[in-house]
Amino acid sequence: MKSIKNLTRGKEGRALHVFTLDNGRTLKVTQHHGMLLSDGRVVPAHSVDVGSEFVALDGSLVRVTGLDFEFTQEDVFNFEVGASDKSGHFIAAEGVLVGDLAWQNQLSREMGSIAVRK
Repeated sequence: MKSIKNLTRGKEGRALHVFTLDNGRTLKVTQHHGMLLSDGRVVPAHSVDVGSEFVALDGSLVRVTGLDFEFTQEDVFNFEVGASDKSGHFIAAEGVLVGDLAWQNQLSREMGSIAVRK
């Protein structure tokens, strides 16, 4: 269990990336949200395509079967968890692991270059 170190909330002017997943769920994130791919790289959501695979909570793979874009008038939220290393900055969303707020802020320059899963 991790504590929440920081929380952001606000309007998002750009369209959300809406991923349809083969686990039966739909995941909506901002274009720069860090996404953990099956090869261990963390990449921004805007670079994920149909056919990409995320990592489920149990370590299995979840394939992206559809991609849409959606504008929202609702606030979007993001959390940063208290973690001592990069691999600890993940949260669960719709059954898959995604990067927390640290991946968008402090770790954004390292997206795509760090393998957190082998």
